[in-house]
Amino acid sequence: SGKHTNIPYWTSWDDLMEASVVVVGSSNRDLVAFCESIPKKGETVKAEGFSMFFGGKGANQAVQTARLGGKVFMVTKLGKDQIGQDTIRNFEENEIYTKHVWTTPDAPSGTALISVDKAGENSIVVIGGANDCLKPSEVEADDVRGTIKGARVVLCQLEVPVSVSVAALRVAHECGTLSVLNTAPMRAGLPDDLFKYADIVCANETELESITSMPVSSLSEIEAAAQSLVKTKNLKHAIITLGSKGCLYVSGSSAACKHIEIENKVKVVDTTGAGDSFIGGLAYFLASQGSDQDITDRMPEIIRKANVVAGYSVQHQGAQASLGHRKDFPKSLFE
Repeated sequence: SGKHTNIPYWTSWDDLMEASVVVVGSSNRDLVAFCESIPKKGETVKAEGFSMFFGGKGANQAVQTARLGGKVFMVTKLGKDQIGQDTIRNFEENEIYTKHVWTTPDAPSGTALISVDKAGENSIVVIGGANDCLKPSEVEADDVRGTIKGARVVLCQLEVPVSVSVAALRVAHECGTLSVLNTAPMRAGLPDDLFKYADIVCANETELESITSMPVSSLSEIEAAAQSLVKTKNLKHAIITLGSKGCLYVSGSSAACKHIEIENKVKVVDTTGAGDSFIGGLAYFLASQGSDQDITDRMPEIIRKANVVAGYSVQHQGAQASLGHRKDFPKSLFE
């Protein structure tokens, strides 16, 4: 469903599927109170302002891919409530396909209650809600499997049950579809199956430290930890995001590290959603290049482009609100 006004009416279903991205993940509504100070235990404080944002790592990444011009199918679960209805409308406004967006009467839609003080510090309570009700069997069902089989890229994170991400990655592997695992938000004790089926693993420094139990305080330590991750988990590709310092790419075939720096330094306004912006950009550029599986030579250039996409997001407030549209970037980015 959705209007999908950027797709010409003569486009065949096969053409449409050709460069599509399937995102299996979370959808949240962020309720943000702006306060002088974050309330202590038993304290009530008056907020200076209040905003509601669409969030959730899965949804954010899907929106970024779609805004760049990608054909995106979202696989997620919402509550049968107003937030769920609003979320579906938001997907449709971003021209994301919603045929695998399900609702459940058993839980509320995912919600985050966020208090932000005047220094920009925050405290967050996350209600997983319907996100926690997504089941591996739903992802393995024939209709979703068919969408994954026809897609170019499958994207997973860790804001839904880990078993669901494992199932999605396994289905992608069985279908020969390129898969990306973003190890955020970090969880302890991740099963080996999660890494076994993922073609590309994307982690930040903190997640890398948690997965490998190795220090990450310098670039050389990060390189050693990244090489260890690739070796111990037998990965094809690993990308370690380093914030303003760019990214580190490690190829499983050569184990060589390549540091891809940020080309144009930008004024950072708000880093919320920057990681999701990077992953959404990565998925778009992976999907829009050729479908052959050996992407090693092209990865540095794909990562460079994803850095540009994330660089736009940090110059603007909010998570989804800061995600750039295709028109916000130079045409050369898409050549």
